[in-house]
Amino acid sequence: MHRGDLQFIVNHFATKDVAKQDESTTLATGLHLDTLQGTCQENGLWDDEQGHRFRASASDLERFVYCPRSWFLNKTGVKAEGKGVEQGVELHLKIDEEFREVVKHRKRALQTSLIWSWWVLIVVALLIDGMLIKFADRIVDPSSFALMLVSLSVAWLVIGIFLVILPWRNALEMNVHRGDKSADDPMWDLITPAFEPVIEPEEFRGGWWKVGSVEVTVFLAAASLSIHGMALIWAQDRANLAFILVLLAMVWNGLTSFRLNRMVIAAEQAKMASDDLNIDTGDEVAYSDGVKMAGLLHDHETGLRGRPDQVLRVDGRYVPVEQKTGKVPASPHLSHRLQLLAYLQLVSAVSEQPPKHGLLRYGPHDAHLIPWDDATKIELIEHLGALHTSMATGIADRNHERIGKCRSCSRRQGCDQRLDQD
Repeated sequence: MHRGDLQFIVNHFATKDVAKQDESTTLATGLHLDTLQGTCQENGLWDDEQGHRFRASASDLERFVYCPRSWFLNKTGVKAEGKGVEQGVELHLKIDEEFREVVKHRKRALQTSLIWSWWVLIVVALLIDGMLIKFADRIVDPSSFALMLVSLSVAWLVIGIFLVILPWRNALEMNVHRGDKSADDPMWDLITPAFEPVIEPEEFRGGWWKVGSVEVTVFLAAASLSIHGMALIWAQDRANLAFILVLLAMVWNGLTSFRLNRMVIAAEQAKMASDDLNIDTGDEVAYSDGVKMAGLLHDHETGLRGRPDQVLRVDGRYVPVEQKTGKVPASPHLSHRLQLLAYLQLVSAVSEQPPKHGLLRYGPHDAHLIPWDDATKIELIEHLGALHTSMATGIADRNHERIGKCRSCSRRQGCDQRLDQD
């Protein structure tokens, strides 16, 4: 009989409720896993009666590859127990906090850099204004030039008012694609930008008395032109006014050196935070899974869903990162590799530029690059197909003969196939 001809008429896939705490230590004998009705396809994956791929999470795949019986116990309600489970949760929260610290320090470094550049521009503007006011008589007629500046300011003011009143962005199709990005790119659900817009939100369309960044820039330009025009008209002693402006520029330059010191400190803090996690300077922390749970990524082709611990943006590509706690192995465990491959599949499904590799980390100083190529894609489909088969048949037996593995299993208290039974 071909696998594609197998049909299983059963209930929908769900976990059987064994919620009583005093039953958490009961052996799995007699536990029943509700299964799915479906058909196996040529690639080994299963579809349900509606033609939809069986749905499984990346964590399901990790548990199944580690030991199918452990996955079975999880689905039938046997909870993971032990100090290692609690320590793992605490360490994951700590790692998440460290990644968020990197984002915070990098954001602060960028902010201080921008502020410093603005202050330098103010110094340059004050010096230019001082020179122009001092030597304006030798270059142009001050009255005529001032009248031109005031006229320009009025023109910019009128343009700004029209920009505020009319929804001109809709006519030019501006911000439409950016506003719809969350719908087109599921990765957007995971990513929090380093700077949340203050003046102009992500879905800002403008018009009807709504002010955006363009309108603010136009109004500031109008104000600057009018101030310069009135200064040329009303300034009786241009030499003293020029001296005051140059003096103010010198004082502001001193304040700018203070901002420069703040910028250097912030940049050094950002570098130290990145070095602690072995994150390259050019790698951007696009997302980190913390207490605030973001949306899950979905792949309809494989039925996978999940959310990696972190996502880096390297050379324009999203790179999923999976953090593992506990004892550091000599080489990555197969179950951990498959979980990361599942995240690579999810990121590839929703990204314009698929990743070339993922990062599996056992602490900050032990990281492994897992390639994402044709061979690893085939490996993922093979193991995912085995998981789908167990979801359809309800058969998930122990896949090893290692007593030590059973002793370290977090669900050993409820397993009827454990090798270390007394």
